[in-house]
Amino acid sequence: MGRGTVDIEKLTDRSPREVRLKPERSTLGHLPVFLATNHFCAEGLWFWVIPLQGKTSLGLVYDSRVIRHEDINSVEKATAWVLDKFPLFARDLPQRKVLDFGTIRQYSHSCERTISPDRWAMTGEAGRFTDPLYSPGSDLISTYNTMIVAAIKMDDPAERAGAIETYEQMMRALANAYVPSYAISYDCSATRRPSR
Repeated sequence: MGRGTVDIEKLTDRSPREVRLKPERSTLGHLPVFLATNHFCAEGLWFWVIPLQGKTSLGLVYDSRVIRHEDINSVEKATAWVLDKFPLFARDLPQRKVLDFGTIRQYSHSCERTISPDRWAMTGEAGRFTDPLYSPGSDLISTYNTMIVAAIKMDDPAERAGAIETYEQMMRALANAYVPSYAISYDCSATRRPSR
């Protein structure tokens, strides 16, 4: 996370007028592009730029067959990697103060239960998380919350316990349905080796 908002429209040699009037901008709408979440993609990886209030979240998700963790496991290494792969950030990123840096390996996770007859529940990806690129969190949150609220509204403990078992099976099946696609989604080549 870096201080200040990264304006990707200023990472160019074009003047503000040229940026504003470029023909392809009309297909995106005329709002400032930097206010949206922007993804920079390449085979086996993606780099996000997400504007927050006075800060910008920058992050990299990658297939470990494409990038070695050791090559990006510090602020300096990660910055150098981004500047090499996406040179347009050279105007901005080296001048930024990094407020927080971390790495997560093997981030996908699951759990035994997400809803319990003992009156607790986890919603969205709190208990089960697949992959940030596809961001199924909103879908899972809306579905899980519907079932959680239905369980909360049930006064009969026996009815609630039966419904909760059904809801748990549905929540597990829904999360697990994403796994086969995501497990192979970053691998676009059969002969991929880590970069050096």
